[in-house]
Amino acid sequence: MEGHSSQIRGLARASGLNLVGSAVAALSMLALLLVLTKGFGQGRAGVFLSAVALFQVLSIAATLGVETGLVKFISSRVHAESQISNQDLLRISLIPIAVLSSLLAILTILWSSRIGSFIGGTSLAGEASGVVAVMAWFIPPASISYALFGATRGYGTMRPTVVVDRIGRSVLQILLVALALMWGHSLQSAALFWGLPYLAELLAVVGWLISIQHKDGLIVQNSPAWFAAFREFWGFTLPRAAASIFRATYQWFDVILVAGLASPEAAAVYAVATRLLQVGLLAAFSVGQAVEPRFGKMIAADDLTTTKSLYAISTAWLIILTWPMYILLALFASSALGIFGSGFVTGSTALVILCGSVILGAGVGPVDILLVMKGKSTWSLWNTGLAAGLSIILNLLLIPVLGVLGAAISLATSRVVANLLPLAQLNHLAHLHPFGDTWARAALTSSLIFGGVGLIAKFALGSGLTAAITAGVIAALAYVPVLWRSRALIGLDPKIILGNGSIA
Repeated sequence: MEGHSSQIRGLARASGLNLVGSAVAALSMLALLLVLTKGFGQGRAGVFLSAVALFQVLSIAATLGVETGLVKFISSRVHAESQISNQDLLRISLIPIAVLSSLLAILTILWSSRIGSFIGGTSLAGEASGVVAVMAWFIPPASISYALFGATRGYGTMRPTVVVDRIGRSVLQILLVALALMWGHSLQSAALFWGLPYLAELLAVVGWLISIQHKDGLIVQNSPAWFAAFREFWGFTLPRAAASIFRATYQWFDVILVAGLASPEAAAVYAVATRLLQVGLLAAFSVGQAVEPRFGKMIAADDLTTTKSLYAISTAWLIILTWPMYILLALFASSALGIFGSGFVTGSTALVILCGSVILGAGVGPVDILLVMKGKSTWSLWNTGLAAGLSIILNLLLIPVLGVLGAAISLATSRVVANLLPLAQLNHLAHLHPFGDTWARAALTSSLIFGGVGLIAKFALGSGLTAAITAGVIAALAYVPVLWRSRALIGLDPKIILGNGSIA
């Protein structure tokens, strides 16, 4: 029982730390969207955001899923039958990333004119080409940084990810882009200032990882030959590489398709709608990253009981953190989008559909992470591949006809598939699912309080921003005491969270 409490305590502290960083990152992202849409206008902001989407797809693809591999192998090295030294892991993982990311950067620069013509149309092709070329230079440092953050999480600490990536890079990006706008209205200068924090981030995480390794007391004896280590690591990680590419495709590539198949203005609307969702997804990501190494440890130790408990509790926390925001965002979609300009309100229906899909995703918890930690990375690959393929096909069919709405339907469908498939597989594999009293209490509390208060406020005060804020404040005041009364059931008991034990 003490081990169970220790895991919940470590999860709570790591999730809380990451949640703080996610909140800062979310606010910085919203500020960046406001700066871009107000400073550049809808069309040019759409070009910039489309280039950002391409950057994310390529940098995530170049990471090759290594961050997950490093989390699994480093966090479970005590229990693993085949030991690989952490130094070997870094060597065999970072060299391929450096090579591939550099190649992708070069190819992107060479093809920047064609890409710019696709996302910028006739009037903005030149500016779009310049933005794409500038951002391409930062693909290698971004990809290597993503991998190294995975290594630090494998050692059991969220601090580098939170301090350097969530807070440091996010805040620095918005400050530098705002500075670029003060000096002029060049998209290329804004792209340069947006990319520079990735260089600072790489230097910071390298230094932090070196410090962690010096403090690590575990020395692996009889490490296998380099080729055996390479084969074992990449045998697990390569399916994650493809899965990462597929996931990035259905999460980001649709922005590029909207720009090319509809218009840069439509891409701006869709990008803002999907980035609004990221505010809640960052909170979900904070819990997912915190629980990932703990799943690795518990599965390596064959502790199915604690694994089930952590899955149920982490899912409840996801619901508690994200459902309130998505419920209110769906009810007041037009008000939220109207902050960025009257032209963005056209994406309200699309935003409602997307909110429904992420509510479902949060409801099944960190399901893909658990599937991967169970050693079924190939299953995850097929799941995300199917979701990505379905997304591309639906986008090509629906965007020319429905525009932003078609892209939203495509993304929502792919998200549902990407979440329900691994849930069914985990249930079949080990009877793992998050449902039960904990799940029901979290789901009912979130939906009844925020849904009920939100509907009353909308009926009484209308669908404006004032009604949304009023509903949020009143619902939150009712939400906190109800959660407090249910704290033991949903794993929020301070006696567990604040008990003695090291911060993982």
